[in-house]
Amino acid sequence: MIVCSGGDGTLNEIVSGLLDSGNDTVLGYIPSGSTNDFSKSMGISGDLNQAMEISCCGKIFNLDVGCLNNRFFVYVAGFGAFTKISYATPQKMKNTLGYLAYLFQGIKELSELHEYDLMIRYENGTIQGRYIVGLVMNSFSIAGFRNPTSSLTELNDGIFEVMLVRMPQNIIELQKIVASLMGNPLDCEYIECFQASYMEINSEPMEWTVDGEYGGKYEHTVIEIKNKAISVLVGQEN
Repeated sequence: MIVCSGGDGTLNEIVSGLLDSGNDTVLGYIPSGSTNDFSKSMGISGDLNQAMEISCCGKIFNLDVGCLNNRFFVYVAGFGAFTKISYATPQKMKNTLGYLAYLFQGIKELSELHEYDLMIRYENGTIQGRYIVGLVMNSFSIAGFRNPTSSLTELNDGIFEVMLVRMPQNIIELQKIVASLMGNPLDCEYIECFQASYMEINSEPMEWTVDGEYGGKYEHTVIEIKNKAISVLVGQEN
């Protein structure tokens, strides 16, 4: 068994190392980052003593892991608006302000919104359009908030949830998008949601974030899910 402590980025490094080496060791995780999205999804307490107990006596859960152009991600890969916040926020600010540091960085990025022209092919069809943000998720929590598509989410079903957001043209459209993200994005005309186990995306050169860390810049992106790829110790209620 391996036990690691840190944030989502640290967890990503450990999981990637295990999968690259073909090691099927059970993983225990003690969350100590700024947002800890993974631990919230897995029922792992933020309390040090409780997290340590789970790492010793928790239930084994076989978790799906995503792969973006041969780079693994545990819970999310994304492009566009606000997806760079985690690695663009200075570490000193994270240490001082914690989660508030991400909010300040997000406000700074509001003036830098950019549309990406995408062609997406997946097992159920093709999607083409222009979007300001895209998320490929296998989590109940994203950036400290509830995943808007969490009603569709199962963490070991071999499927990830995809959400694409169009550029709002006015304040009314922006309000509709925000309200839908806080409620039900499946009913919003400016947001597209679907499920997939494999995707190919063609675009202009586009930067990706994987589990809050820089994931590379690509024109052609292949994303697939590895079903039940790693064993993690989780809370008994999960």
